[in-house]
Amino acid sequence: MDYQYVTTQRGGTALIINGHRYNKVRDGREGTIYWRCAKDRHCPGRAVTWNNRIKKVNNLHNHPPRNSAAAAAATRRFNAPPDCEALRQEDPPILENLVPSLAVLKAFMCQTWVSPYSKPQDDCTLHSFYLSLTTPPGAAPIMAKNTTSLLSKLRLLMKNSSVVKDSLEAYIIPSCDAHQSEYIAATDERRAFISGFTGSAGTAVVTSSQAALWTDGRYYLQAQQQLDQNWMLMKDGRSILSNRKCQLGLNVLPHGSRVGVDPYLISHGKLVHQSVCQPVSATTWGTDAWRPLQTRLEAGGHSLLAIRPNLVDLLWEEKPPLPSTPVFPQPLKYTGKIWQAKLYEVRKEMKKKQAQALVITALDEVACKSLPNLHSVGSCHVWCGPGFLNLRGSDIPFNPVFFSYLIITPSSVQ
Repeated sequence: MDYQYVTTQRGGTALIINGHRYNKVRDGREGTIYWRCAKDRHCPGRAVTWNNRIKKVNNLHNHPPRNSAAAAAATRRFNAPPDCEALRQEDPPILENLVPSLAVLKAFMCQTWVSPYSKPQDDCTLHSFYLSLTTPPGAAPIMAKNTTSLLSKLRLLMKNSSVVKDSLEAYIIPSCDAHQSEYIAATDERRAFISGFTGSAGTAVVTSSQAALWTDGRYYLQAQQQLDQNWMLMKDGRSILSNRKCQLGLNVLPHGSRVGVDPYLISHGKLVHQSVCQPVSATTWGTDAWRPLQTRLEAGGHSLLAIRPNLVDLLWEEKPPLPSTPVFPQPLKYTGKIWQAKLYEVRKEMKKKQAQALVITALDEVACKSLPNLHSVGSCHVWCGPGFLNLRGSDIPFNPVFFSYLIITPSSVQ
């Protein structure tokens, strides 16, 4: 197997295996490092190294590798008269391997737009240029999912009195699961199902007449290809409910509008004073998103409602089942402490803080997290040490966790 380590532009380390680049995800124990494909978070490419040697690898990717042939093709393209159709006939390279600098890309773009070789009917926009470089020869272009029917059904549910007590003017679909996990199982990919956008970060908002998706700069091109005509792509960093002039802001909702969201998918934390004009990130909800969002809506004459069951679940006919993989104990040599010793320490801290219960919702903290963390219990903080139960699972791919909640009281563990 051909592999090598390379230095990134930021001074980090990347792993190249058979032309595919992997970024470091996290450090394991005793020199173990976990890697994932650098191109796409949803690509199945994963690798595990131990003391700089390949221990395990899944090199099956959903895209072609980055190789020297691509760079050679790039040289030919930059020296040849620009022709979008001709570009599509060669092997698909990766942009960052093709372009040595931004100046070269800019010069090539200018040449493409004003070149005498270009025909008036040629579509030589930046978007078509990108597609011509990244679409494999003979491969079908990425088709946007038709969401017309899904959005119609969702809007009917928003007005259905048997599902929601009061009709909704807007419904928010975050990307996370009920545990605020960074990686989620297929059964929790509600935002991808309703919008067709499969990127790892983003928030969808559906109103009675419009639908929009907020995501960050990593996914603009992907979202442009995967969203159909029903959706507007919004730049992340602009608040969904700020006082800016955006299509789905407060200026669009009629006064007294009810905005719904699944309360399991939006975080609740310690209340912190926050200005009504301060933006709420549409991609990362943070430690407390409910109350700042509620405050801003109420300032505009609207209300935020907790809606259960999840409306997307009600119209998802072939929803994947909740995973239930085997759970097994982690050996003491890796955990450092038996779980009973951790229980003693947690209860000792709970007694100091006069806490009656500690609720743990993060999957890695229930199972196997190796770093201490502070949990809020009422107005106090209780230390919950390394993954409390010393257990491992695989309910989420490439993550050693299992779906669970943990409640600790002075007399019980549930």
